[in-house]
Amino acid sequence: MFSSFCIYKLDPDCDGKLLEEAFWDGVATKHTIVPFSDLPESVAKGVDRVHGFCTATPQLGDKSINFHSSDFTILNYCIETKKVKPAILKRTIAKLEKKALAESGQPFVSKEQKKEIKALARIMELKRAVEDRSETLIVLNRSENWLVVGAGSDKKCDEIMSTIRTLIDSFPVTLAKSSAASTIFTDWVKSGVTPDDSRLNDSCTLMSNTLGSSATYKHQSVATDEEILKNIEKNKEVVSLSLSVGDESNEFGVVSFNIADTLKVSGFKFKALKKDKDSKDESDNADANIFLFLQHLSTVYHFIEDNIINYTVDADEFS
Repeated sequence: MFSSFCIYKLDPDCDGKLLEEAFWDGVATKHTIVPFSDLPESVAKGVDRVHGFCTATPQLGDKSINFHSSDFTILNYCIETKKVKPAILKRTIAKLEKKALAESGQPFVSKEQKKEIKALARIMELKRAVEDRSETLIVLNRSENWLVVGAGSDKKCDEIMSTIRTLIDSFPVTLAKSSAASTIFTDWVKSGVTPDDSRLNDSCTLMSNTLGSSATYKHQSVATDEEILKNIEKNKEVVSLSLSVGDESNEFGVVSFNIADTLKVSGFKFKALKKDKDSKDESDNADANIFLFLQHLSTVYHFIEDNIINYTVDADEFS
């Protein structure tokens, strides 16, 4: 459903309505997106961006805008934009300026005219601009006060959060952080020991605090690679690391991911149920995969919270 996400913590003293299914259904219904294809032509031709909520889990075949389980709510925030290619816009502006000069008989176009021409050119080209649609899933754990935003960049995640704040007046969330993340990652790689039910995968990124340079290693035995360990001895730190968490005896019980020292997760993967050719109800399969998705998302969150966010130094290490 997504491969990258940022984690946010919802203030435990927040307004209780933020944890209610009905509240989020009301927000999503009120602010449902009206796509370009449904706008009157007279309106659509002058608009370059529309946004709002859309169906979170269309694969289930129901018409509910959001998905709810006993603990989770899934929302889907959609943005449609029209993109005018710069070269096309520039050519149209040149044509309009040439026409304006011919009609006015003036030797040049004034600054005010240029602004008007640029705006007119943009409106003209929006009629045949390329449309782009992006959907971002937001998964809220209502019982534990945390959520994830499934966008590819930190900036986009923050933009989505800011937008939601404007829709509901108050949304007290903070991005999950840990100042000790790179130290923890480095210790895991150096020792080869990770928390229970977790394993190092085959990639990591090292960074020099003094030089600011970085090196990424892929398809390596991270805990035994001589070059990686030598660089760690030279005071380079692990700033991102790939891991697997879960019970290996269960083929559906393991989730793999890459985590950066910002706590941004990418490469979030798990084994999903394949479509049964003989199944008459595809929604049953989709429902099972959504269950797996939420289960593994929760596993990753608790792994990060328990072993990184809430990390404490054992006093016995210094005794």
